[in-house]
Amino acid sequence: MKATPHFRRPHPELDLAASPFFVNTEPIDFPGSGTRIAGVSSIGLGGTDAHVVLSQPPAGAADPPTDGWRLIPLSAAVPTALRQLAGRLADALTVAPAGSLGDVGYTMTVGRRRMPHRAAVLARDVAGAIEGLTAVATGRPSPIAVEGAPADLVSRAEAWLHGLDLPAGDGRRMPLPTYPFQRERHWIDLPVEAPR
Repeated sequence: MKATPHFRRPHPELDLAASPFFVNTEPIDFPGSGTRIAGVSSIGLGGTDAHVVLSQPPAGAADPPTDGWRLIPLSAAVPTALRQLAGRLADALTVAPAGSLGDVGYTMTVGRRRMPHRAAVLARDVAGAIEGLTAVATGRPSPIAVEGAPADLVSRAEAWLHGLDLPAGDGRRMPLPTYPFQRERHWIDLPVEAPR
């Protein structure tokens, strides 16, 4: 844990020595060997107080073997956004392929809204996922008929493309590109007043 910034001495009426609490004045290791849990308090001069209890995330399941097929579902409100989302996701996997394809598919399944324009990418490695996502980004059809892909996964991909939901499955949420909102102006232009 980092040292508490700007701390010099406790309030004279605060008897920290008689309590289990302390203010760390220099970086220290987190005590104990179990799950790390900490409280963070913010006390404002205006009376607004907040307290948050933080815990380390649970240990995730081991990444699946590299030959395991994964489904990455995509959806968007308009076709342009679907292509942009696929391109962003392909770029993200190219730059920093953190996590497993299972985590990518899980995040896209449970962490995104279901929208009418859909695509599904089947892949068993990051390179295959990037290739499939790039195909969607360039406007080609969803490459779900991938040679060697299991029939049950192809069926789930087809169900997704026809508007059905997917089971969440196993995985961990991970940071992925957000939805590419279309920056369109929808203001009403007021008429210019004629000179009097």
